[in-house]
Parts: sequence; C-alpha cells; structure tokens
Amino acid sequence: MGLVGFFVTRGVSVQILQGVNLLVSAAAEILAATTQQASGTAEEATAVQETSTTVDEVKQTAQASSLKARAVADAAQKSVQVSHDGRRSVDDGIKGMQETKARMEAIAEKILALSERAQAIGDVIATVNDLAEQSNLLAVNAGIEAAKAGEAGKGFAVVAAPRSRRSWPPSRASRRRTRGCR
Repeated sequence: MGLVGFFVTRGVSVQILQGVNLLVSAAAEILAATTQQASGTAEEATAVQETSTTVDEVKQTAQASSLKARAVADAAQKSVQVSHDGRRSVDDGIKGMQETKARMEAIAEKILALSERAQAIGDVIATVNDLAEQSNLLAVNAGIEAAKAGEAGKGFAVVAAPRSRRSWPPSRASRRRTRGCR
C-alpha cells in the first residue's frame, strides 16, 4: 500500500504541475490579448485626434464665412459641439480601456505569481515524498539486516520497525496537501 500511495501522490503532483503550466500559458495569452487591444486603442486615439484637428479647421473656415452667411456658421458650430462631445466620449473610452489593460496586467502578474507558488509547493511535495520513500526503504533494509543477523540483530530490528512507521506520515500529509492544491 505504501508504494501505491507514493505513485498516486506522484501522479497527483504531475497533474498539479501540468495545471500550473496551463495557468502560466493562459496568463501569457491574456497578457498578449490585452497588449493587442491597447495597441488598437492607441490607433483609434490617433484617428480621433486627426478628426478633431480637421473639425477645428472646419470651424475656422466657418467663422470666416460667417461674415457672408450666419446660417452656415450656426450649422458649423453645432457640428463642432457634436465633435467635441464625440471626442470626450472617445477619450472616456480610451481611459476605460487603459484602466482595463492595467487591471488585466495586474491579474496576469498575480496569476504568474500564483503559478510560481504552486510550482514551488509541488517541488516541496515531491521532495517530501522522496524523503519518505527513502526513509521507508532504509527501515525495510534495516529490518532485513536485523533478520539476517538473527539473535544479535534483534535490538536493531526494534529500532528499524518504529523508523519504518515514522517514514509514512509525511507521505500521507503530502497527499492531503496535494489534494488541497487542486
């Protein structure tokens, strides 16, 4: 039952490591998508700036033409107001996108930190399992040597038996922790 438990624990540790690797991959994909979205937003901001500049030029032309016709100037003024409202809306949208990007980057960093911690936990569990297995093997070998020694090895067998029993609780504890990490 001890070796079966070890292999079960080893299999769970491998699954944890695979899960951690999937988290790292997903975090990288999220970061790439966020960066691409931010790039598109910057291009939109440039287009809005160019549009705003064009609208300002139209406004100046309309003011010069107002000497000729007041009706054309009123129409141009309304157009400018709508343009400014649109620009404010776009600026608000850009600001919202930048805040979203910042949040996504923070989340991605936290995911990466979590995956690193999970990786470290998996490494510790694997080490504890290896130590438990080695300790058990030493106890079994000591028991065999005590049996070979016959009457002279009885005292050694008394020491080997408790050693064998002490080597398994860390393995059980690591299995419980491994299940808790899923």
